[in-house]
Amino acid sequence: MARRKPVVILAAAILILLGTLLGFFPFLRQTFDLLPFPPLLDIGPAEWYLQLAVAFLAYSLSAVLVARGIQEAPIRPTEKKSRRKTRVVAIDDEEDILRLIRIKLSREGFRVITAQNGAQGIDTVLDKHPDVMLVDVMMPKKNGYEVVSEIKKKMGKNAPVAIMLTSKSEEQDMMEGLTAGADDYITKPFSPTELIERINVSLLKERRAAQAESVEQT
Repeated sequence: MARRKPVVILAAAILILLGTLLGFFPFLRQTFDLLPFPPLLDIGPAEWYLQLAVAFLAYSLSAVLVARGIQEAPIRPTEKKSRRKTRVVAIDDEEDILRLIRIKLSREGFRVITAQNGAQGIDTVLDKHPDVMLVDVMMPKKNGYEVVSEIKKKMGKNAPVAIMLTSKSEEQDMMEGLTAGADDYITKPFSPTELIERINVSLLKERRAAQAESVEQT
């Protein structure tokens, strides 16, 4: 249907042009008769009515073609509506941090869900199946290392991308987070712009790994 639309519009344009020329023939004839050289369009009243009838028919056909062209035009949903939002679960016992993450990521099109302790974070991730989880380390009930490790064990390949977001900046802390199964490690205070870039890069790596695994299986 989409390929036919330009042809339909072109045909309608030709018919409109034809109708316009034929409809104005009588006026053209009068103009030429007033000029100081012999008339070029020597036609009688009968021919005028015939030309007007043809012009009316051309306009009618063009209207039908335009209407059909509009009806046949494919309706494509916008990218924003068709694209599913990336879901992020942020797990942190500091409300200010959760508020900052929610505001900054929501503006970039992410859907953000929050949890305020480790146990609640595990339940939320298992229930919502997010694409990404942002996990603090020092939290009540379960710390961030335990959260990441438990989710990785329970969800396996379906586990979300895990990014540690913590004030613990020692190399040993980072190694412990990566050993627990974290995909990235960001220290506080953090830049929201850097956080968003890290999320996008981690998601891209995950997609490429999944594609490579799919190719190997085939």
